[in-house]
Amino acid sequence: MHSFLQMKPTLTLLTALLLTPLVVIGAENTEPRPGFTTTGTWAYSTLVGHEPGKASIWSNDRDATATWNPQIRSVAPARLSLWLVTHKGNSPEVQVEIVHNGKTDTVSVNMADGESRWLVLGKFDFAGCGAEFVRVRRGKQGGNIRLSALKVEILDAKADTVWQTLLFDDLVPYDPGVLAKTASTAIRTGPPEPAKWELTFSDDFNGDRLNTNVWRSARGESWGALQSARFPENAVVTNGLLRLVTRKENRGGKQWTSAMISTRAFRQKYGYWESRYRYAAATGLNQAFWMNPFPKDKSQGFEIDVNEGHFANEVNATLHQTGLESKSQRYLAKYDLAADFHVYAAEWNDKEVVYYFDGEVIHRVPNTKAHLDAPVIFATAVLPWAGPISDTLDGKSMDVDWVRVYRRKP
Repeated sequence: MHSFLQMKPTLTLLTALLLTPLVVIGAENTEPRPGFTTTGTWAYSTLVGHEPGKASIWSNDRDATATWNPQIRSVAPARLSLWLVTHKGNSPEVQVEIVHNGKTDTVSVNMADGESRWLVLGKFDFAGCGAEFVRVRRGKQGGNIRLSALKVEILDAKADTVWQTLLFDDLVPYDPGVLAKTASTAIRTGPPEPAKWELTFSDDFNGDRLNTNVWRSARGESWGALQSARFPENAVVTNGLLRLVTRKENRGGKQWTSAMISTRAFRQKYGYWESRYRYAAATGLNQAFWMNPFPKDKSQGFEIDVNEGHFANEVNATLHQTGLESKSQRYLAKYDLAADFHVYAAEWNDKEVVYYFDGEVIHRVPNTKAHLDAPVIFATAVLPWAGPISDTLDGKSMDVDWVRVYRRKP
């Protein structure tokens, strides 16, 4: 959503991928739920999937698994292929387990080398019981796993021709069945040790329109990888909420529009910054609460992203400082963050920035260059690394209940 986010890893064409089929006795054959499910920590990747508009997901959690349970009902052989999203940081020995017809075959796949492509895992007999599945896990050598799609070709057993091709590419990097819908009622608001702080700015977004004496809106701005342009009409105040609405419309040279607002007069150095808001319920949208002084002297530049959130449960807390490595923490909440409101905050001082989710510390970073007054900023942007972009996003909004800023008392 801004100049600091220019990430585009380069794929290298190297040698062919290695496959080593073997049969595993006593493998984990617990039947998963139908569809695609994950365990451990996963997130959407910046790398494109098997076709434009299709996302890939990744994990570096050594215990993470991803499972397709396609509910195959055909009593027939099937050829399985995996789309490899290769990258030098991937594992060279990802284990792909195919549970079929009462047995488990395992194929070891090198995801680190070669070009991204469909890789045939082999032909396997299926019993058609609806409880056969494919599970992916990391090998012993470490590295990331990246996934995009599984292809299942049902074959004629005699002629070896393809009867039907099934493509499974609706990847979700979390298990929606385990995400809570309602936020805790015991969330702390305000800074720790409240007696030591004083309120300097707040807005509850009451009324029927944005207070333009307090806030300025972007008017067509877009840059970098953003697939949306931002306009004042997309910042709507209604029923006590600021709604940053995303719309599918050709405007400003983009196919989508979104919103960005920042405080006109209010700027502050340091303090406790917090906001209560609800995510838009669709992937493909970066949903941000942040501070940036936009200094004329770029060497003094910094950006504090209290949160750049992605549906459904991803919180990204980051400190960018010119000339220094960005420090970011991806926190996966146990909630569907579009189902209820949660509180995102940062305590910023001359020594460090401490990030909070619902009153609990999730990240802390030493502060080297963040020493200028900055405004409050809210922004949304359609972005590929926030997940698949589809028409589902049209009309969805990030809804802000309130924002408050404090400073320490003298």
